[in-house]
Amino acid sequence: MRRTVVRLSLTAAAALACSGAAAQAAAVRSDAGPGQRAPVQQAAHVPAGATVTGTVAAGARVQLTLALTPSDPQALADYAQQVSDPGSALYRHYLSVGGFASRFGADPSEVASVRTALSQAGLSVGSLSANGLALSASGSAGQIEAAFATQLDDVSLAGGSQAYADVTDPTLPAAAADAVQGVTGLSTLPAASPQGLVRAGRALRPRSDGADAPETTGIGGPGSCTTETRFQLREGGYTAPELGSAYGFDGEWTAGDVGTGATVALVELEPYTRSDVNAYQTCDGTTATVSNTQVDGGASCNGDSNCGLEDVLDIEDIAGLVPDSSIDVYEGPNTDQGLYDVYENILDSDAPVISTSWGACEADDQSSMLTEENTIFEEAAAQGEAVFAAAGDDGADDCKTTNSDPEVRAVDDPASQPYVTGVGGTTLTSAADPAGETVWNDSSSGDGAGGGGVSREWATPAWQSADAVAQSSDAVNGATLRCDLTPGSSTTTTSCREVPDVTADADPDTGYDIYWDGAWQLVGGTSAAAPTWASLVALADSSYSCTAGSVQVGFANPLLYGLPSSDFYDVTSGDNSYSGVSGYSALSGYDMASGLGAPNAIALVPALCAGSTTPPPNTQTTTTQTTPTTTTVVQTATAPAPVTTPTTTTTTTFGTPGPGAVGRVRFVAHRGRHIARLGRRVRVVLHARDEAGLLVRYTARRLPRGLHINRRTGVISGRPKRTGRSVSSITARDSHGDSQTVVIRWVVRRG
Repeated sequence: MRRTVVRLSLTAAAALACSGAAAQAAAVRSDAGPGQRAPVQQAAHVPAGATVTGTVAAGARVQLTLALTPSDPQALADYAQQVSDPGSALYRHYLSVGGFASRFGADPSEVASVRTALSQAGLSVGSLSANGLALSASGSAGQIEAAFATQLDDVSLAGGSQAYADVTDPTLPAAAADAVQGVTGLSTLPAASPQGLVRAGRALRPRSDGADAPETTGIGGPGSCTTETRFQLREGGYTAPELGSAYGFDGEWTAGDVGTGATVALVELEPYTRSDVNAYQTCDGTTATVSNTQVDGGASCNGDSNCGLEDVLDIEDIAGLVPDSSIDVYEGPNTDQGLYDVYENILDSDAPVISTSWGACEADDQSSMLTEENTIFEEAAAQGEAVFAAAGDDGADDCKTTNSDPEVRAVDDPASQPYVTGVGGTTLTSAADPAGETVWNDSSSGDGAGGGGVSREWATPAWQSADAVAQSSDAVNGATLRCDLTPGSSTTTTSCREVPDVTADADPDTGYDIYWDGAWQLVGGTSAAAPTWASLVALADSSYSCTAGSVQVGFANPLLYGLPSSDFYDVTSGDNSYSGVSGYSALSGYDMASGLGAPNAIALVPALCAGSTTPPPNTQTTTTQTTPTTTTVVQTATAPAPVTTPTTTTTTTFGTPGPGAVGRVRFVAHRGRHIARLGRRVRVVLHARDEAGLLVRYTARRLPRGLHINRRTGVISGRPKRTGRSVSSITARDSHGDSQTVVIRWVVRRG
């Protein structure tokens, strides 16, 4: 789908580096004298075709979120890098949300300066976010305009929907501005668009008699019902069992790994119809738990005829490939504030895998938003959360929205972010031959092509440097790059971040069979490829390969780029030239049309779960086992104790944690005996606390048949399938390896 986003001119966008923009802002703020004001970000830019209709009524209520600067941005960047680096002593030593806030949350004195500035302007200021990096504020439009010395104008968009935007650069008193990365909520212009397509063809509605039971296709894996099979035979595309077979997921299903305990969080900016997802799961016989979280009042359709398609595609893709997972859907308004707050809520929930198919041309995003997102994704890496994003559906031409736009190569945000895995698109002509995939390119019909190319914002990460394709100024049509690629230079370099990192089927002609709007549909786009890769990591997290060593994959790029090409289905043919813009060709190994390749779960699951999680030197790890005596089931989580920052930490490396950072895991409360009823739902909530604030994960042995544990939350749930008595051992382990094991004695009775 074409993006309708706020646009900056490509020349202006290219001239403002994220690091450069931050340095510019810092210089402006440092030059400001006592009592002077400084900018916090640029004004919004009204998109082409929109009309300013007047000023926002002074009494209208406006809600804001202020993204705050981490207490030590360089230390955060270093930690995110080291915790994701298989060669680092801190590899996979993830932080809990509380531990992150204690270490990297905004400086209390700077938070106080922001509170003071906003309160003195008459705004209501909320509490600090769980991660210590966001403040909410609200007031009338008149108060907001005075507080930020800006003007809010009403805007009528080309499609008829209404919004407002700040039309002058917002400022704050210099001391407060220095603590703020950006402000969301000063504009309600659309922030992103879904990267998805609907094939022009006939939908198929289910049988009216309801006789549409799933067919069995393998041990533990998904099935497909009669109507879906008929649709697939008529329209093409792939069912979940076929995709699972193509990419090796079925090997995990056969081994009993169907994602029990795995959680995937989805970023969504539109609502969907739950009955569509229910119909899909009934057809395929999957049991994924789907929950919804409404952020900032939830999402709306805004007249979009395809409303809900993106959500349903993401949910059903994951439900089909990880059939017993938990899918947490976070829905917020399609605004910069809605998008930012959705990410904040997901990070607060500590979801281990995150997928987003919403994006915008990198050059269209304001530098403040890019910086805010970068901090979000650094936090995700520090907390062990893997983020996957669609790389876009316009080939190498991600910024093109009208025929009058200049033909300039560009990539999609957030896929180009350094702590995100960008996912491109292929054409999978045969599920039996994934090695024969080609780069998706429907340029002849105008239906799209897999996104990829060179970032203008971010330098090449260390993990990509050995595989990066040689670049030159011509690679981005001579634009001034923020990653120090000199315009007009004949020297080739690899100084800029390249995308995609990986790829998967995205061609709508060989796409995904899903159930949307009451009927079976064939859908494609990198919107489908991103949750496919998220599904792979979720399946790895729940696999024996990972659970046996209490491994959580986390941000995977440093590990993926170190694997042999044989661990992927290498795509070596096709290119992503599109709409008159010359793109990039598939090569052996890494390239900017297909990344490292398509998923091969048979090789990748054990590879992703490998790697040392041994505590660093001087960390004393203890393991205890006790028999519980309390009789309380804890229903709410206890906040983790603050983490002690290691004394050896510097601004460039975290080195070896000192004794103060040693974890101590303790179950807060639990019940040693539980009586359950055959076939009736069970929910037992256990909670362990780590004294150092480190991330805790749960595993269970010998649970009654039909029950499973959520590795992230410690919740045991399900329906017992057999009567009798049994004893389970439950272990909570932090990212340093410290653990405690408790025992639950079960009695399962009839009725």
